[in-house]
Amino acid sequence: MNNPIVQLTAAARSLQGIEHRGSGQPCQDRHFLIREETHCTAVLCDGCSTAAFGQEAAQITSQTVCNLLHQHFNYCLYADPLVIRQQFADAVEAALRKKAARCGADPYQLACTIVATSLDQRGRLVCLHLGDGGILRADTDGTLLRVSVPENGLLPGQTYLTMNCVLSRRLRLYRRDQEDTQSVLLYTDGVQNMLPQDPQLCDLTQSGDHAKLLRWLERHVYTDDASIALIQRIRPA
Repeated sequence: MNNPIVQLTAAARSLQGIEHRGSGQPCQDRHFLIREETHCTAVLCDGCSTAAFGQEAAQITSQTVCNLLHQHFNYCLYADPLVIRQQFADAVEAALRKKAARCGADPYQLACTIVATSLDQRGRLVCLHLGDGGILRADTDGTLLRVSVPENGLLPGQTYLTMNCVLSRRLRLYRRDQEDTQSVLLYTDGVQNMLPQDPQLCDLTQSGDHAKLLRWLERHVYTDDASIALIQRIRPA
């Protein structure tokens, strides 16, 4: 099923919510994207707005997870899930603790969620998820499926973050080596309240039209910061 004419496209966008705009806070969401014709990886992170360095945590974590997942994609498809989760947790925590030491801050002030996916030319998929936000996957037949849904913490309105839980236990791993994934959509919690109520988003996810998807994102008003990413397999005309 490995067809060399199949290529990948990817796009991601983060928008500031009206609450942060009104309070003068910058957007706490960050995304990181590695785009190749045969393999793409995208990560969205929502920095905790009540943590002193939530934005920095989102930036560091998105880049760390994206690079690690992209470079070790085949390993992540088949290795022991417990080992994979521990290795990602170790890498993220080391990067955040290094930043905390440079800032003279408590490491718990660097907190964010993680929504990540890596898709190759053949349609094989690896996803990682911590906290809220979510992941949707479209099959080659157009069927739209939920890969991962938001996970709340012990208290109402709380979610799991990089530094408020045992990351290796709470980081969820999803992988699929069947060659049947057509597209993958990632979103942070600023977008999740519109799902699955808006059928247009489902259509956009299946079509893979990045320009329309990003226009859809920009047309809505978000209380919280909102991020979205789409990776799509295409056959060039």
